[in-house]
Amino acid sequence: MTTPTLIINGKDALAEWGIVPLSNLIGELLAPPPAKDPVKNTSRLEHGSRFLLPGGRTILASRDLTLDLRIRAASESDFLAKYNSLIRELESGWLSISTDRLPGLVFKCVYLSCSQYSQYNGNVAKFILRLNEPNPANRS
Repeated sequence: MTTPTLIINGKDALAEWGIVPLSNLIGELLAPPPAKDPVKNTSRLEHGSRFLLPGGRTILASRDLTLDLRIRAASESDFLAKYNSLIRELESGWLSISTDRLPGLVFKCVYLSCSQYSQYNGNVAKFILRLNEPNPANRS
């Protein structure tokens, strides 16, 4: 199976920054978000507990995503240009993340951190981006 095409803010990550997802991009995007704790009431006057589910359904909490990526470039100067462009994109605010393997799904995220960065030479680096999806119910 071929590597999925990663799209960040409508830009092909490979063409724009030389970014290739390394592992489990689809699994990371599709992992179910956690649920918020339901409203719960425990009374000494009755058995068990009462749970209130607004609208009769579970409410989703925000979730963190970890994207394992590699950036490749033709030369050291090309690498630095792509790297700096990527950093500007990460700092721009909202990140719309999508892939050709999940048509119609756009994950609206914010950048949290880069938890690992390893530069192999002047042309290739591996890094792990941490993103937060504040509202997993808001995907288009």
